[in-house]
Amino acid sequence: MTKSALSFPLKSGSVSNDNSALDGLVTLLRSLNLTQSDSETLISVLNERVLALSGPPRMVTSSPASRAGGQADLVAQPREFPVTTTNMPTVSETGSPVTVAQHIQDDEDMDSLDPIIVNTSPLRAPPTYLVIQPDDPSYSDACVAMADGCVLAQYHKTFYNLPPPPNPPPPFYCITRGRYIGVFSGWENASPKVQGVSRAIFTKVDMLELGEDQVHKAIERSETSQA
Repeated sequence: MTKSALSFPLKSGSVSNDNSALDGLVTLLRSLNLTQSDSETLISVLNERVLALSGPPRMVTSSPASRAGGQADLVAQPREFPVTTTNMPTVSETGSPVTVAQHIQDDEDMDSLDPIIVNTSPLRAPPTYLVIQPDDPSYSDACVAMADGCVLAQYHKTFYNLPPPPNPPPPFYCITRGRYIGVFSGWENASPKVQGVSRAIFTKVDMLELGEDQVHKAIERSETSQA
């Protein structure tokens, strides 16, 4: 992630963009006894500044070979989930991580595969995006876990789905055992994930956050299963 240099007047009538300005600002901030609320406000202002300079979050387009070790990136962003509609291996309803991994292995041009953006924060908290590159070991698992038109999230290293914003309509269906795991908006979106699945487990909830809470609890108890 590119670090944006901050600047402030060093003396009347002059402004500097060199590192000394940034160092001075950091020193000043460290000397202040900021409350948690003040700190969160400051972070919000800085995030807005970064977004103004760099634009909204987008897929990383650099080739995996240019990224050291294929490490995933953590990117803090405001509450705007990207719905992943990337060029990824096609997974059938009966697909498995093994078949997807084989597809990726056989792909001579890995640059044709797009990264996957995953939100690793709960809905009640500011989001943090995890960018998974095609050469990351978890890439195939993410491909298998992600349902069409959904936002992919992760909790305790387990992937699950959420409906895309803004304002998905209730009712919501929390699925912890089905073709896909997560919370889905409307029975028309949830039913294909559970119908025909042996011992499918799902519940109807009125609020998206409550559905996500149920998914998290099931993950903590190791009770989620993608059939």
